[in-house]
Amino acid sequence: DDGLITVDVDTLQEDLILEAPALALESAKLVVVNMGKAAEQMLQSVMEYSFEDNKKLMENGFQIEEMLDTIDKKAHDYLVKIAQADLDQDEASDQATYVDTIRDFERIGDHCVNLFQFFEERHEEKVEFSAESRSELQKLYDVVGETMHLTLEAFEKQDKTIAQRVLEREDIIDRLVIKNRKRHIMRINSSKAKETKDYLYVDILSNIERIGDHCSNIAINIIQDNYYNEELDYDSDAHILEN
Repeated sequence: DDGLITVDVDTLQEDLILEAPALALESAKLVVVNMGKAAEQMLQSVMEYSFEDNKKLMENGFQIEEMLDTIDKKAHDYLVKIAQADLDQDEASDQATYVDTIRDFERIGDHCVNLFQFFEERHEEKVEFSAESRSELQKLYDVVGETMHLTLEAFEKQDKTIAQRVLEREDIIDRLVIKNRKRHIMRINSSKAKETKDYLYVDILSNIERIGDHCSNIAINIIQDNYYNEELDYDSDAHILEN
């Protein structure tokens, strides 16, 4: 009735794991895709709530968070059982990637919860955005929203080209967060600033930045041919010697 996405975890059938593990893996992927869509809807709700004190948006967001936690547990357990089945190398890599992706979507939900709580406190204290800070945040939202959507598309299609676009936008998010943080401090230092009590703004930016990081994690797993990549290893001693 509220237009919220629902995810049916009952499609994860235990007997399918032994009978056809490849189909079980595909079934799990579909649940992960829908989990991502729910996380995207939660992100859209919190972005709207940041500018509009609509309690229904926050209630919907927390309902989605409960659903994400349920999916996280059930889909993770299901994928762990699939790992015990007879998977080929590609399927095993996909299984590990899906486990990672579940965790990233669940963490995006956690950051959205933080944002809801930060904005709820702002609304209660009647802290208004200046025209400048509102414009800056909206610009950041535009990029974050697009990044999240591209992440879902890249995961669903397992498309490396789209995943690369996610990484490009995640870099833009990082740069916008740094820019907005510095401009916020400059406004605080101004005697005319209305945001001197807005101590939550930096925390808001940090959580948005972390959402971008989780999108990047998902994209990297798509771009890599194998789940585990030796190039990700880091030898501190070798690094010191090279430099």
